[in-house]
Amino acid sequence: MRLCRSAQIAADRAVELGPPAPATKELAAALTLAQRLSVEDGHRSAFVSVAKDLESQLLMLNRYLRNLFRLAWRKVANNESDWNLLEYAVDELVCAVAATNRDRRTLEQELAGLFDGSHIREETVLACFLPPTRPFHYACIIQGASTLQHLSTLAISAQLLTGPHAGSLPWGPANRQLRRWLDREFRPGPRVAVTLRVDACDRTSAARLGRRTLVELLDQYVAGHRTVSLRLEEGGITCEVGSSKAANYVPLSRSVHSAYPLIQKWPNGLRQPLRMTHLSRIAESPLVATLLAWSAIEATGVSAQDRNQLARALSLQALRQSIVDSLSPLRHDLRSRQSWWSSRIKNCNAQLERLAAAIDQLTSDHTGADKIDASYAQTDEQLTGARIWQAQLGPAVSALDEIEKRCGIDEHGHVRHLNVWIDALMPRHRRELSEVTEVRNLIEVLIPHLTPLTRRGLRSWRRRLSSAQELADWLEASHSQMTYLLDSIYAARNLTAHAGVFSAPGDTVLGQGAVMVADMTLEFLGNWYRHEGAAPGEMQMPIHIIAQLSNRQVDLINSLRSTQGPAYKLNAEWLTSSSSPTAWDRE
Repeated sequence: MRLCRSAQIAADRAVELGPPAPATKELAAALTLAQRLSVEDGHRSAFVSVAKDLESQLLMLNRYLRNLFRLAWRKVANNESDWNLLEYAVDELVCAVAATNRDRRTLEQELAGLFDGSHIREETVLACFLPPTRPFHYACIIQGASTLQHLSTLAISAQLLTGPHAGSLPWGPANRQLRRWLDREFRPGPRVAVTLRVDACDRTSAARLGRRTLVELLDQYVAGHRTVSLRLEEGGITCEVGSSKAANYVPLSRSVHSAYPLIQKWPNGLRQPLRMTHLSRIAESPLVATLLAWSAIEATGVSAQDRNQLARALSLQALRQSIVDSLSPLRHDLRSRQSWWSSRIKNCNAQLERLAAAIDQLTSDHTGADKIDASYAQTDEQLTGARIWQAQLGPAVSALDEIEKRCGIDEHGHVRHLNVWIDALMPRHRRELSEVTEVRNLIEVLIPHLTPLTRRGLRSWRRRLSSAQELADWLEASHSQMTYLLDSIYAARNLTAHAGVFSAPGDTVLGQGAVMVADMTLEFLGNWYRHEGAAPGEMQMPIHIIAQLSNRQVDLINSLRSTQGPAYKLNAEWLTSSSSPTAWDRE
């Protein structure tokens, strides 16, 4: 019911903000009816009927979101100052993208590829966000058996590639690459290579879906041999059906040069959440990761009834993290363009050297001399232009260097001195430090050189911090989002634990979100313990800290609501720390 209530709020907002459409009105009506029904009150059959009605509206809703995005895009094209509808449309469209289980990194690469200097149309963006599914081959190696009997009976597209029952290679134009992969990766022993076909939006998503399908197929074989361990080896190879280009699939994993613990003390009540969060990170199934992440949350002492408290604490941490990250887009914007122009100048110089060497070797009457001279002149003009652009960017880069020095940047690129940074984003205060004034002046130097999206993000945080009422609105909206996310995680946990459901639309993003919630919880708990100063045996239990932060969030919203003008008293540095009893204690 909590999910239905949250969904109805979203549907009502669509009716209010979006263009008139039957899809949103019918969805809102169905969700209203769903909330009136109760399975315990004998309305199970009616509830099932409403659920089917909601499912049938998904296709119509997808069509509505596409039209909403087109309308919002054209509205911004006519009036660049009116972004409200586009921001709303993008928020909703992102949910549709999440439901497709697209690979995030592939999507980012494809979006980046749109910005090649040509005019971008809304249809191009939509096609990138929501491409049609295509058939893909996926192959990998299974450990624990040399053959799998009746595999094609369980999955019609599945086929053995090795062993006595192996068929001919089924990848058509890509068979040669598949053979090379088998020769390189397959080793003798209790192993078998398997391929199957799946429908997906991109190659990486196909590999993930193929692995999930094979893991579920192995459930049948493990049930037939209860003492046998069957598992998929890491990686594999994928290829779009009909293509001659195959690519290895290697799960992306990050590494660091020097690893450090969350905290150096070991408080009571933190060992179990740490263990469950670690397990959720390495789980291959998204819904299993969701189940384990919820177990990590429960291990802190949070019950299903305490979700609202945790959501408030998470919204407080989200505020702190958003402020910490608010400088990152500026740094990335300017540093990447600085690097691009430096690379451009280097490439032009190298090209001029090659052309000059070619010119020296040619006689004046050579047929290609004019062409090389023209190429040299064109490259020299490009070099001059690149140097002009780099020189124009110089003052902004110098200003950024000074901002980083005064605000302090850690090894992750995050702001250390948060209060200096937020004070510089707010209007001048009569008792502010001189370094705050300097940072504010340096920001003004940056603004003309920022891209429109980065500039808009900076102005958004300036506006929020300059209006305590708007910052309170942001905190309450963040609290609602966290509540809905926790409700979704809890519902998925129940489906997985009690109904054995291991796949659902959008479960990839939900699994990642669940792990991030567990990480955020450990992050603010670790920050609290780091500054508490008590002996490990005397430290507070996690649930007590969560309750205190929940109360702090309520008090902060009340303080913001009673304040007119900027949020000068906000103590961003100690927002979720034990070092300060409140987040509203600066003069």
